[in-house]
Amino acid sequence: MKAVRAFALGIGVAGMLAVFGAQAHPAICPMIYKPVCAVRHGHIKTYANSCIARAAHARIIHNGACHPRD
Repeated sequence: MKAVRAFALGIGVAGMLAVFGAQAHPAICPMIYKPVCAVRHGHIKTYANSCIARAAHARIIHNGACHPRD
């Protein structure tokens, strides 16, 4: 049902509803590619933007993509 509302708001499909694992309430994040490097459960990963990283309960390390040395 939330996906239907997302369409109604003109948000679109490609990842606006950022659903991670068993998260009960999905976050609606914009489709803006402004990468951040973040860590979640000890794993470092590049997220498309800070909203998606926060929705995944990841801690942002720095702006920009993660580098091999991170």
